[in-house]
Amino acid sequence: MPVKECIKHGAKLYCFNKDDKTVSLFSEQKIDLKECPEDVINAIIDVAYDVKMIINATPIKKRNTEGIMLARNCAEYNGVMKKLKYFFVYWVWQFPQMLLGAILVKILKAEKRTITTKDGLQIDHWYFKRETKFSRFISGVSLAIFILLSDNNNDEDTICHEYGHSRQSLYLGLFYLLIIGIPSVCGNLWSRYAHKDWSDYDRHCWYYIILKWEKWADKLGNVDRIAVLNRILVRQRLV
Repeated sequence: MPVKECIKHGAKLYCFNKDDKTVSLFSEQKIDLKECPEDVINAIIDVAYDVKMIINATPIKKRNTEGIMLARNCAEYNGVMKKLKYFFVYWVWQFPQMLLGAILVKILKAEKRTITTKDGLQIDHWYFKRETKFSRFISGVSLAIFILLSDNNNDEDTICHEYGHSRQSLYLGLFYLLIIGIPSVCGNLWSRYAHKDWSDYDRHCWYYIILKWEKWADKLGNVDRIAVLNRILVRQRLV
């Protein structure tokens, strides 16, 4: 049975037979390709597996073939531009954090994982086990596209928060480590040692509500911090 591709044009349905490279209306009446509307010809060429066979078998207008080549060149150009854009946005604009992130992935032997949040957002992150003193020191860090989280600190809210830091990196680029990275590390260390006698609820309030860069990360990551704090408060009361 012949393999056909059907293309609708206005009220008419054109069928392209891939076996003998002929075109017919839905009524099976064979027609010449030269009599087809131009957009139908281009659509037929787009769905065909071998464009050259159709062009060689049928005298299509020269401007159509030129249009096809122009479209192909545009597609190749767009592909190159997309790669250049990726290279510039990540490996130029965010070079320091990209380099540090790639090094940490190797050192921590982190594995890439993907989660789908309740909002339907897919977030890539790198998961590592706390097997060494260095890995136990790092609970979570976001460096450009590299979101690294330890095995005891990878719930959805934390991943979304670190995703917020990743977006901050995209916005701030080369200034991210200075404006967000260093203050965030200092705030984390201060909370660990200066607030070690505080309750979990009080530490979270100070870290995620008082520190503006952490609050901004929550906003960018769409984290409902009040709901998180309420869960912590309920858990503390139950203990």
